[in-house]
Amino acid sequence: MGWDVPAIAAVWMRLCTDRHGFLPFVLTVGGFVVLGADIIGVRTMTRCSTDGW
Repeated sequence: MGWDVPAIAAVWMRLCTDRHGFLPFVLTVGGFVVLGADIIGVRTMTRCSTDGW
């Protein structure tokens, strides 16, 4: 599972996950939290994986 992200965002996410082990992810709709997960790794420069979907 994954989605397309800009290359610079993928690099930033990769650095954060390498440094801290995860990156918090929160999906909101109309200001309400509908989903939360941890990004645990970036597979390529344009895809990312999550834990909690």
